[in-house]
Amino acid sequence: SPSADIHTRRRGSTLLKMKITILLPYFIAVRAFAPAPEPTPDPGPPKSWLFSATGYYTGLAANTFKMSGTTNIIAFTDRPIREANYDMSLGEVVSLFHQEPNNPPNAVVTVTTDGGEMLSAAMMLSHYDDSTMKSDEMAFNFSILGEVDDITRQKMRGCSKCKMSIFVDSVAENCKCYGGSPNTPSGKKTVQFSKAKHNALRLVHPSH
Repeated sequence: SPSADIHTRRRGSTLLKMKITILLPYFIAVRAFAPAPEPTPDPGPPKSWLFSATGYYTGLAANTFKMSGTTNIIAFTDRPIREANYDMSLGEVVSLFHQEPNNPPNAVVTVTTDGGEMLSAAMMLSHYDDSTMKSDEMAFNFSILGEVDDITRQKMRGCSKCKMSIFVDSVAENCKCYGGSPNTPSGKKTVQFSKAKHNALRLVHPSH
């Protein structure tokens, strides 16, 4: 009868509600004790590598110098990362900058003349060449940054194996400078730091 059907439906609905009431705390408890998903590791801030070295400075032209006898090469990260590498060669350091051909590195070069005078200049290193040089030597084309007086420029150009130190600004985080050599192509390759129109040097990638 219709009344019996209504009674049956009401009874079924009541039983379903009772089952939900009984089982809900169980599902909540199971979910509460389930292992939490693994958190995504924080990559941290990007690494930015800087470089310093010592050697000898020889002025080759108004906008070219040769660095020779290169020693004390140190690659180190910008803060807040705290890493360093003491095992890189001059060729390995310089070859990193071809990764950013439209963004050549800036550097600060300080030389000490034979008379003991210390001269410094900030410059953009636009090209390099090691095709006819030893492994610890490299020629650079450069452009002076800021205002450097003519006397300082002339004295630096007149240097022949003056003691020097160089500090080079950062390269991108994809530099593999820690725990081994950087990831650079093998063999010789034409490379320039910028798209300058002139080609005063034959640009050769150091082979390893």
